[in-house]
Amino acid sequence: MAGALREGFERIASTFLQVKSAGGHSNVTIGCTMAMAHLWLMPRMSAFWTSHQDIVVDHVISDQPRGLDRPDIDLRLRYGNGEWPDEMSAKLYDDRILPVASPEFARQHPVTTVEDLAKLQLLSVEGIDWDWTTWAGFLQQVGCPDRRLNVRRFNSHVIALQAARAGHGTVLGWASLVKPLLKTGDLVPLTDAEIIAPHSYFVTWSARRPLSRQARILRDWLLTLND
Repeated sequence: MAGALREGFERIASTFLQVKSAGGHSNVTIGCTMAMAHLWLMPRMSAFWTSHQDIVVDHVISDQPRGLDRPDIDLRLRYGNGEWPDEMSAKLYDDRILPVASPEFARQHPVTTVEDLAKLQLLSVEGIDWDWTTWAGFLQQVGCPDRRLNVRRFNSHVIALQAARAGHGTVLGWASLVKPLLKTGDLVPLTDAEIIAPHSYFVTWSARRPLSRQARILRDWLLTLND
């Protein structure tokens, strides 16, 4: 699924960038990670497209740390402390982090203490962003003593979530991103243990050049979304 999503987003981004360079359209380019695009942005964009049919929104999707630093991106959706070099930012929302798993995995592995959680097969997203909370950091915050963890590592949040849906372990879910999967029942909370995410989600834009009217409209619309 993730491979098809990545290829699809790359084709869309490539086509949109070609159209934008050709001129003649009120294009705005927005960049974010695949998980943010797939689970948070895309389900909401139809409302913007309906109310702003004169604005073409181009999408650049990248899970690489510097993949969103391209100068042709007008707006970026980022997770962090709100400070990026040469960028202005406005907070979208704060978030929570909780362990999630497939219903079958949760049934087979009941968790009553954080020590129970630490013994499970843990699916970890690493190598994308140093601000990302790992299992070691999460377990430390919920009071689990240091111990050897059984971790499988992924450099894609979408792939890690897919592995959890397939019953291969439990993954840390950012509540805003896993909300659709919890709603459908593909994933369930594994325990009541959760933490406030140490960082927040922001929309950012270059401090070196003014935003176009169309980009300001999209930015302001994003800031009205309440999660």
